[in-house]
Amino acid sequence: MLDHMTHLFRLQVIVAEGSLRKASEKLNVTQPALSRSVAHLETHYGKPLLERHARGVKPTPYGERILNVVQRMNRYWAIAQQELDTEWQDANVRLRIGAGPTWQSGALTRILLELQEVFPNVLIEFCAIRDGNVISDLANGRLDVAFGGAFADAATNQNLIIQFLTGIELQIVARESHPAFGRIALGGELPEDIALDYPWVTYSELEILKDTATYALAERLGRPPQIRMTCDRIASTVALVQQSNCLTVLPDLAVSQALSPALVPLPIKLKSATLPLGMLFRKELAEWPPVKFLTQRCVETFDNTN
Repeated sequence: MLDHMTHLFRLQVIVAEGSLRKASEKLNVTQPALSRSVAHLETHYGKPLLERHARGVKPTPYGERILNVVQRMNRYWAIAQQELDTEWQDANVRLRIGAGPTWQSGALTRILLELQEVFPNVLIEFCAIRDGNVISDLANGRLDVAFGGAFADAATNQNLIIQFLTGIELQIVARESHPAFGRIALGGELPEDIALDYPWVTYSELEILKDTATYALAERLGRPPQIRMTCDRIASTVALVQQSNCLTVLPDLAVSQALSPALVPLPIKLKSATLPLGMLFRKELAEWPPVKFLTQRCVETFDNTN
């Protein structure tokens, strides 16, 4: 088994360096030895793993599949090695967290600060998830945890755990001092046509939210509002609404994080389905203390807010 792992890690270096010669220099292993490693793997799997070209080598499609698994093994080994080491608490370890735009609005800030306080040697890498790449990024170790939408494409992946946390609803919002709030009737209602008196900003980063908001607005207001600007970043959309008389539609989770001035929902309820949100991570990380703590705190926090 250890010999097989050695061959796999050699393959990873060969592909990373682009040639057997460069990999030989980096690993201090002879080129014939590297060639034998590749031959061993190709015999074992029964498929070619490398394609030779004028400038070196590149992986075949099956070779890419093997390399994705090796990258995940490397990531898990790095984590396991630090746990097994008696001094692992004193070593820096990275926790790679990807988040969709709603989560990036600040919903996770307090939890991540708690995580860093409990595990001071964990370096949290918090980044935007790449649309359409979440599952592969988790599978090959580029991400450890992802926060996002329903993750329907992950439901059949037996190597991943989906933890539902909350659901979001879309709301028509304005800054807290917006003149529309002065036009609310005694019964607490705001006639729908008043919302058409003001300019609008459309948040366009996520197609599912944009399409749902467009449909819900047309259904509720009777006709589309006057769109003055579209914005593909949630933070910029929030800033524009905070500093103007514009209205917009945003997920309630993002609205709750907007302060100074706060964003406040108008009393015009949209008919829209709740979008489930949660976290996704590889099974082998479920008992890793930082991921276990992160999961528990997220469940506790969003159970209390639902």
